[in-house]
Amino acid sequence: MHHSEEFVAVNEDKNDDDINKNDESALWQPTWLQPIALSCFTGIFLGLGIALLAISCISKTNHGILRTQERFGYVWRFGPTTGLTILSSLWSRVELQTLRYAPWMSERVQGPFDPNLDYTAMGMPNVLIQSLRRRHFMVFMTSMVTLILKAEVLLAAGLFSVSPTQVTEPVTVQLLTSFNSTRESPLLITEKAQNAYFAAQAVHGLNVNPPFGVTEDHAYQTFIDSGTKARGTSQQRLKVTVDGVFSDTKCIPLESYSVNDTPFVFHSDDETTAVGVLDKLDIDLRFENCNETIPLNKEQRITYTLGNGTGMHVVSTTFSPNPRPCSNLDTQGNRFLWFQSYWRPKGDGYSSDEVVESVASVLCSETTWLSKLEVIDDGNFPTVIPLFDKHAIPIDSNVWEILLSSIPDANGKVWDPFEPAPRSIHEVFGPLAVDLIHGNEGSAGITNELIHNCVLRLAGKLRPLLAHFVLRQSDESNILGERLISVHELFVSQKVCLSMSALFIALAVAMGGFNIWHGRYIKVLLRDPATVLGLLLHSQARSYSSTQSSDSDLDAKKNEWVEVVFSPLFLKTWAQSVFTISLCGLIVFLVITLQLSESRDGILNVPQQGYWHLTWTTLPALSMFVVVSYVSSCSTSWRDLSSLSHLAISPLSSKDVDISFVDMIGVRTVLVAYRRKAWTVLIQQITTFSCGFLTTLASVAFSDKLSLQPVKVQLQQDSWFGDKIFEPGREKDFVIMLVTNRHRLSTLFGLREEMDLTFPKNTFGDLLFPTINGDNITKKDVLETKRDGNLAVQATIPAAKLLPACTRLPPSNDIFLDVMSDNDIHEVRVKIPAICPNGTNINITYEFPSDRPRHKAQKFHFAAMMSSFNYLVKRNWDCGVEDYLLADLLGPSLTQYYVWGQWSQKSVTFDFLRIYSCNYSWAQISVNTSLIWSDGELLIDKASPPKPNNASMRPWSPAFVAPELVLRVENRVAMSIFPAYLNKSFGEDGYMDAIFKRMIKPYGKLPVDVFHDPGMDGIILEELNKNVAIGSAQIANLENRLSIGEDSMSTPFPPGGLPLIDAIVTDHNRRRLFQNPIVTYIVLGTLGFACLVHAWILVIKAARHFGIRSKILMDERGLAPEGFNSPALMEALLHDSNAAKFIPKGAQELPPAELHKKMEGVRFRMGWYMKESDETMHYTIGVLDDEDFTFMGSKAEMAAAERHRAKAD
Repeated sequence: MHHSEEFVAVNEDKNDDDINKNDESALWQPTWLQPIALSCFTGIFLGLGIALLAISCISKTNHGILRTQERFGYVWRFGPTTGLTILSSLWSRVELQTLRYAPWMSERVQGPFDPNLDYTAMGMPNVLIQSLRRRHFMVFMTSMVTLILKAEVLLAAGLFSVSPTQVTEPVTVQLLTSFNSTRESPLLITEKAQNAYFAAQAVHGLNVNPPFGVTEDHAYQTFIDSGTKARGTSQQRLKVTVDGVFSDTKCIPLESYSVNDTPFVFHSDDETTAVGVLDKLDIDLRFENCNETIPLNKEQRITYTLGNGTGMHVVSTTFSPNPRPCSNLDTQGNRFLWFQSYWRPKGDGYSSDEVVESVASVLCSETTWLSKLEVIDDGNFPTVIPLFDKHAIPIDSNVWEILLSSIPDANGKVWDPFEPAPRSIHEVFGPLAVDLIHGNEGSAGITNELIHNCVLRLAGKLRPLLAHFVLRQSDESNILGERLISVHELFVSQKVCLSMSALFIALAVAMGGFNIWHGRYIKVLLRDPATVLGLLLHSQARSYSSTQSSDSDLDAKKNEWVEVVFSPLFLKTWAQSVFTISLCGLIVFLVITLQLSESRDGILNVPQQGYWHLTWTTLPALSMFVVVSYVSSCSTSWRDLSSLSHLAISPLSSKDVDISFVDMIGVRTVLVAYRRKAWTVLIQQITTFSCGFLTTLASVAFSDKLSLQPVKVQLQQDSWFGDKIFEPGREKDFVIMLVTNRHRLSTLFGLREEMDLTFPKNTFGDLLFPTINGDNITKKDVLETKRDGNLAVQATIPAAKLLPACTRLPPSNDIFLDVMSDNDIHEVRVKIPAICPNGTNINITYEFPSDRPRHKAQKFHFAAMMSSFNYLVKRNWDCGVEDYLLADLLGPSLTQYYVWGQWSQKSVTFDFLRIYSCNYSWAQISVNTSLIWSDGELLIDKASPPKPNNASMRPWSPAFVAPELVLRVENRVAMSIFPAYLNKSFGEDGYMDAIFKRMIKPYGKLPVDVFHDPGMDGIILEELNKNVAIGSAQIANLENRLSIGEDSMSTPFPPGGLPLIDAIVTDHNRRRLFQNPIVTYIVLGTLGFACLVHAWILVIKAARHFGIRSKILMDERGLAPEGFNSPALMEALLHDSNAAKFIPKGAQELPPAELHKKMEGVRFRMGWYMKESDETMHYTIGVLDDEDFTFMGSKAEMAAAERHRAKAD
């Protein structure tokens, strides 16, 4: 259709003199293509590029730009998007004028050109291709800038984000403790060290949290906020650099040994059973990579059994650093040696020689020092980061001696009541290393590797707690720390920012160079060719038909105007139908998402990190950008055709045909359209104005915010409570389990308050909770990722609690006390009737010896707890029953008897006596519980203790056994939940069982005088029942917790499953995608208006098929051919015009106002004219009232007349 190739060539012979001559005759140049305008844009691009680069550096350096509020996030997205939208709109004038005038300027500057070229009729890809082919670099440049600016507008939506972040602010921190490296008395060290061992058992055996100030590897100074006098919280964490205790143990194994002569002396109390040996050990030891020989010369008293005479040497000794240390041992700190051997005498009976069966030993060095570490405390789980500074301070303490003093003796170990206590390595390393020792008993199992592992295991588990209990001392001082608080900070997306900065700087450089090189080619036009009058003046000066086109081409161009049925792409009915339907879809989508946002506290969960925020900022902006682009394109098409449409409908003055809607911006377009009654342009321009900021509004329509609104969920129970099933014949294993569990709990129960330890999981005080499954929290949009420390759950959980029912029992014939006295040693016997399993009536006798009172006190106290007859071992002992039935032990209730009073030495009787019977059974109670998410599971929040609802208490169903706290074998304590030091019943206060001793000072809060005060019965019973309930909860946690589907001995698993637990979940780090209602309403109103406008256009177009026409809507179909803005088509339209006769001479050089004045009264009209001189018809824009050039009618009028004649014929 176009003869493009022959006009593409650029005339390189055109020199600067030719251009300057054109400049002298040119009176007009496009406003937006002037060098000053392009220079302004260049400066703006450069400024924005530099500013964005600076913002990126500031944000990266300072971890944010500035502190702000979350509600201002809209401003920081709306502002840049609005600014760039305005900048893009202004640049669109540059692009439009470049596309419109480039073909005309190329003729003036570059000689041969393509008169068929019309960039305004091309799509953007075609513009870029054609401009490059024709070397119209300004067109290519402005089009590329347009694309880049549109991309910048979309990117600007995600440029800034307001996100929560952790910042620090200085705070005064009060240190509570420090570490003392001076040596204390051995007795005091031993007591503190044993506390450390018990704590280690609780931490590693029961999974309780260590006390504040202790981690798995270090101990550090404790502290609080000096202002609030409290530790940090999850919302305001404390960050402090404090002193920490570091330790390191290195060991080398035994390489060889030599045994010297070992004479020894026997001593035996019973020569038929055992021999007491005072054994002198004399052995030389050599260790790997150690040049020195270490002699070991020790005396030990050992007991072994005749006939199976295997004894065991255990030697631990410490050395000062040797001047010639072993090469692979640390030169700092003390060394210690651990030696263990099994031996037997030669022959049978008494002998003076022994044979060593096995030897194992390690030589170790222990180094302890103070160094700095950073602690971030949230009140629950502090984070500790060692700093490993170079200014470490060594601690001169013999840690290994302290460690050995912490290991309990045989009274604290697990003891099998069915077997004699063996001489084993258990006694050496204690329960903390039992898993390593298991299966390695005897001479064959003792190896260097085993000893090495046991030493390191003990050291690793005990060192931090030893430092905590032994080296820590009260020492208050103030230091400067930091408080970590969550604030909202303005961040810039680094990738987006740098991309935008690079694009702006590239635009500035390209535009600067282009402006300098091509600025002189701009002022080359005689008049504005976008107006009809400008085209007439231009056509008068240059006749394209005579110089650029053949007569056949000219006739073809004329026929295009006559036979045209073309309609611009964006104004086609199908395009507007698709657009209108798409608008309806967008409106429905926004309404649905708004309802979701308001009804569900946000649309969905969104991640906080990464570039996900670009999804809900850029995608809505992109969709609105498409809408705005289409509306703008429609407006441009309507305005481009407006002048021709008005000329086809009514005559216009010279002033009216000297303006063009295409070159207008802003309010002027609306005013001129209103004055000229260009209703289509007016309505479309208003629509364009209203849609102009849709892209900006869409960028702030969606935002992510912290959502603390509670969400209701239902949680599943992962355990229930019953009696574990044991196979017949495993009674011994069952009792060993009971003993082992009570031993494990003894450390926790006896020292929990002193050591600031937490309760084991799923327990709190006297409350026993089921295990809660938190998988449902990931459903119902609660959260997508479980985040430790940020999830709070409030739930009403059915917990188990041991319920007491106590009755005072006065002495009677059934319940009585005997007091036997012999040389100031008194024995109290309590007899209580009971019935054996075979029906025999017996009296259960409890004997409590009261040793001679110290200091010859005349009165002392007596307090005892009698084991329940329900206990299987005691029942069988008292009743003489040999067959064990586990079912006899599992009862739903437990009866304990308590006796306390004051003994008078003078009268050899009780001055005050109380006997109580307490029956215990499990009750169900609803507990309002706060849970937190930690390490993948829900745990009770110790900072917010559970709140029982006592009104909800009812018997537990199905019932399960109430456990024994103290187990006795042969009327003596085999194992108790109370630690060994509380079981030492004799003291200055008289005889007192452990459960009572824990109540009084220094272990408890009560004075000892309560045991002879009649008014204190209630308080004593309250403390007793509290301790029993706490201990029972801990025992049941180990022995009666059953998994889902596991049957109890007394009842099967509930066939309907366990009831769900209603909970309210709050995620303190939960971010939800919200839709702004106000912005959405504005967007919906704008889209609705645009939808109505385009629906109205479609209705009017449809009505035309039925002959109904409206003057309000312009009929664009057939008004102009495709590419009508090209010089060739416009020349073809004006070729036969009579306007040249009415244009004053030299009109090209006249100012517009003067030209309009001289042409006052001249009226223009587009349509069919008859030239009277030759009676030929011409379709053109002509001047009316010319006798030789008569206006016959518009194209539509002539077509209607033709149809009327055809119908008449």
